[in-house]
Amino acid sequence: PPPPSAPRLGHVGSERCIRARYTIAGEEWEVLLEEPYEATADVLAHDDVNAPPPDGVEYWIVPVTATYTGSSSQVTAWGAVDVGFVGDDGVHAESGCGAVPHALVSTGLIGSGDTVTGNVCLAVPAGAPGLWTLSLERYEPWYLRAADPLAG
Repeated sequence: PPPPSAPRLGHVGSERCIRARYTIAGEEWEVLLEEPYEATADVLAHDDVNAPPPDGVEYWIVPVTATYTGSSSQVTAWGAVDVGFVGDDGVHAESGCGAVPHALVSTGLIGSGDTVTGNVCLAVPAGAPGLWTLSLERYEPWYLRAADPLAG
C-alpha cells in the first residue's frame, strides 16, 4: 500500500509529487509523465477488438516520454518503465486496456540517448481515489498524486 504521507499536487518539498508534467530520473532512465486522463472512449474507438471495461471500471491513459541514459544499445522503455495505480484501499490496478493509441509498448528497441513517447493505459476502478505509481527498472516505485484525477 502507498505510504500514508504521500505527497499531493503542488507539494513543493517532495521529489515525488506530480504536476501536469513531471520528470523523474532514475539510474538509467529519465521519464516525463503527463497528466493522466480518462480514456475509455478513446481506447474503444482505437480498435474494434478492445472490449469495454467491466462495470465500475474505467480506462485511464498516462502519456509517458522516456529517455534512456544507460550504456546498452538495445533496451525497451516498456520493459523498464512501469506505470501503475494503487487505490486508497491498497488495491493495485495493473491490468491493461487492450490496444491503446500511441502505446509505449510499441516503441521498440532504443539505445543510449534515445527518447520514446507513448501511452500507458490501466483499468482503474471508476471514481477511485488513489496514487499513480512509477517504477524504473523494477526498483521501488514513486507514488504520485495528480489532483485526485479519478474524482472526475
